[in-house]
Amino acid sequence: MEFLKKHASSVVLGMIVLSVVFFLGFNSGKQSVYNSADIVSTLENKTTSQPSAVDFGQFWKAWNILNDKYVATATSTKIIGDQEKVYGAIQGMVASLGDPYTVFFPPVESKAFASEVRGNFEGVGMEVVAKDGALVVIAPLKGSPAEKAGILPGDRIIKIDDKNAANLTTEGAVDLIR
Repeated sequence: MEFLKKHASSVVLGMIVLSVVFFLGFNSGKQSVYNSADIVSTLENKTTSQPSAVDFGQFWKAWNILNDKYVATATSTKIIGDQEKVYGAIQGMVASLGDPYTVFFPPVESKAFASEVRGNFEGVGMEVVAKDGALVVIAPLKGSPAEKAGILPGDRIIKIDDKNAANLTTEGAVDLIR
């Protein structure tokens, strides 16, 4: 008690100094957090906003013309929805890079690809490729149902479930086979 009486003014002054330092530090830290949040927000906006030098006018003009004037023909009977058009546009943008290792998969294909990468293969166990207007077996996988059925490299797939396989893409054929 004697100590407090002798040094009361020093203790009060010390507490005031500690309080001021605490509040200055707190406010400085609070401002730092706001600045970090602003930086993150700015980075997020830059990655999601449209580049200012790009004119999307031609894209939207083509989009509108397709919506207004496209008529399905005998060879293209499938009506393409807006989401498929968006996926196609993204695939075209990625293909424009010219990098064979950079690809875009729509969600369904992405899921199938991820499954294959993990080793969860589905199907009959053969590699196929669309070549010269036909589906050609590259090779059956060892121990697979395709190998057990006698499928050999070079075999041509003519039909899949009564569907002509000549006009199918490799991905379309694999989907049907699965």
